[in-house]
Amino acid sequence: MASYGTGPERLSDVRGVGPNVDQTPTKKHGGEEYGADPLLGDAAPLSTKTKLAFAAGAFPNALSVTTTGFFLNPFLLEVAGVSAGLVSAMMLAGRAWDAVTTAFVGALIAKSDGLRKWLAIAIAPTCVCYFLLWMVFDGFGSSGKAAFAFAMYLGYQLFSSLYQVPYTAMTVRLHSDPEQRDKATSYRMLAEILSVLIGAGGQSVILAAYDANNDCTSCDRDDSDSSAKQAYLVSAILMTAIFGVGGIVCFLIVREKIIPVAPDGDVPQAGPTTMDGVKAAFSSRAFLTLTFAYFFIWLTAQAVQGNILLYCKYAVPEYKDKFQYLLIVLVLTSTVGMPVWYKIMTKIGKRRAYIIGGACWFPLLHVLFYIPMIDKPSVWIGVVTCLFSGFFLSCVYLLPWSMLPNVVDLVEYETGQRHEAVFYAFFVFFMKMGAGLALAGSALILNVVGWKDDPCCPAAEGYEFCDCNDEASCNCDVQPAAVGDALQYIVGMGGPLLVLIGVFLAYLYPVDTEKEKEVALGLEARREAGNLGTGNAEMRASLRNSEPSYNHLLAASRRNTLPDELFGKSATPESIRARSTTLTLPNPSFDQSPEVKTG
Repeated sequence: MASYGTGPERLSDVRGVGPNVDQTPTKKHGGEEYGADPLLGDAAPLSTKTKLAFAAGAFPNALSVTTTGFFLNPFLLEVAGVSAGLVSAMMLAGRAWDAVTTAFVGALIAKSDGLRKWLAIAIAPTCVCYFLLWMVFDGFGSSGKAAFAFAMYLGYQLFSSLYQVPYTAMTVRLHSDPEQRDKATSYRMLAEILSVLIGAGGQSVILAAYDANNDCTSCDRDDSDSSAKQAYLVSAILMTAIFGVGGIVCFLIVREKIIPVAPDGDVPQAGPTTMDGVKAAFSSRAFLTLTFAYFFIWLTAQAVQGNILLYCKYAVPEYKDKFQYLLIVLVLTSTVGMPVWYKIMTKIGKRRAYIIGGACWFPLLHVLFYIPMIDKPSVWIGVVTCLFSGFFLSCVYLLPWSMLPNVVDLVEYETGQRHEAVFYAFFVFFMKMGAGLALAGSALILNVVGWKDDPCCPAAEGYEFCDCNDEASCNCDVQPAAVGDALQYIVGMGGPLLVLIGVFLAYLYPVDTEKEKEVALGLEARREAGNLGTGNAEMRASLRNSEPSYNHLLAASRRNTLPDELFGKSATPESIRARSTTLTLPNPSFDQSPEVKTG
């Protein structure tokens, strides 16, 4: 019980957190250290070292998602020689497998006492499966190559989930202050954009260096596709090394903090179960609208990524040799746009910024439908389209991951339970399902319109045989015109329509800037109540009130966020009490050294 006497001069002294109080002792929980008082106002800001190390942890998933998104479809169809029908079946079966494994991973992690250890467990098998995914064994035959690629794809899905779910869920445990988490997320998003630059730009440059985009396969000589296999193998070695190092750096440096659950009752509650988390996720309007808004926009991004190389080959042949340059422009502008969108979201709010970014991305994607209709389209049309598309693409990549921690906080505010592992598991699952459906759906469409499996080029008229080193000797119109038309509709018509659905769902998202502030102060006030150590049930109930009561204002003072026009430069407990009408304490002043319980 705190004693009441002479009041402190500043509110930061109310709980003994003034400059003369030692806050250095730490406690251990599950092998992780955290400060003696983990409340919002007490935690030090995240260091740049921690934010950079956390960003490095984004490389394993971001690089692999980028390279599989842009190149797995062309690789399986054109290099491995897997039929379009089998590719579609592989992707759909992979999504079903991913549904099972992601749910399993989420339940497994929710029951564990830490998230960080899972990074060390998952990173090595993820690297192995990813590397083998890009291997082609000619002796296996078409069905054997498909079976091997499918097995490696399933392994990659399993272990990448085992890495990605705990890694993204660690965002909530980096810091209790939403602003610090947003900064860490912006670092992570910059790393993901850099991963796109390395994965998409770097791999496309490697393919161009080996002339792997040359789709000539001679019907007369078996000498044409070895360069493509070698290029993909070199790229796989490079990407595996980069994201392996990133995962190890994150594991060694980043430490998760134990954020106490804000109590919602005087009687201690049992910890939440996995099923509690599932029920909370699918009964939360905020979680559902955010998840499916991101799902439809991510579905668009993956449909475009997975088919843009084929689009440049068969829908706009003039762009075939310029693909890598267009991709680099897209990624560079995405990188530049990331900090810009971070500033925009702090000014106008995350929800509003997300709606604006998605709405502006829609017409730019739709331009891709009309480019094939132009006779010999200039490459500058593609450059300008990629220039602006990249800027708005960075918005739809950054903001959902910045908004998800707010949803976790909101559900805790409403239910008194935290479910970050389950929420992030479902979020990652829908992200992966979007990628799989995009590739499976597009492969199925190509199969329907007559995609030729592992085609070869016959000799041109007047030549004895086709030599792929001599373009004039080969007749390489290997795919029917319907393939180019289908790619035109997939990229330029289907994608924009999905973006509109995502924007509409984002409009329904209920958490605006004011709600974020209310939840942050409300949770801090509850944690204050849980740490005051008082037996006065009426006082504890008042402290948990969702209205801006005395303790909400107290928490705001400790964060230096009280409006000066209401309280002046030196707010005291008495001046704040005069503004508060929802709480009555036994005495308007406090002793400077109240007894505080931190557990």
